[in-house]
Amino acid sequence: MIPGDKREFGACDLKIENRKIQPRPEIRGDIARTYMSMDWAYPGHGVLSRSNQKLFDAWNKEDPVDDLERERARRIEAIQGNRNPFIWGEAPSTSSTTPAVVASANGAIIGNKKSKVYHRPDCLSAAKVSPQSRVRFATEAEAQAAGYRLAGNCP
Repeated sequence: MIPGDKREFGACDLKIENRKIQPRPEIRGDIARTYMSMDWAYPGHGVLSRSNQKLFDAWNKEDPVDDLERERARRIEAIQGNRNPFIWGEAPSTSSTTPAVVASANGAIIGNKKSKVYHRPDCLSAAKVSPQSRVRFATEAEAQAAGYRLAGNCP
């Protein structure tokens, strides 16, 4: 953390020092979850460094999701067609999962209408399905019954 008194930058309550920025405590988790989602959606692009990952993990725990952040996420999802899994408790795992684990009433299985391929939430390309081609399923079995097959890059 950056030591010292609070500093005002425009109307924002944040500190800036040596090319580092420290936002106010009540929005740190919001920022962390945004970056964590981008890092998950765009692997290999260096969105988060290891040190920032540790910092954002701490911010995520210190500042839990609130109603305002949920409403913001709903609006973004309605426009973009993609969901921030870190807000809804659907944080993707790095390990393999079974269909029973990823089954979700909110449509966590994402299908591509054009390719007839479906993605579990832990699949790297799940977030890359365009909103126009996206269809949601509650379970893998539902996707398979609709004629979809699992994406080749899913663990």
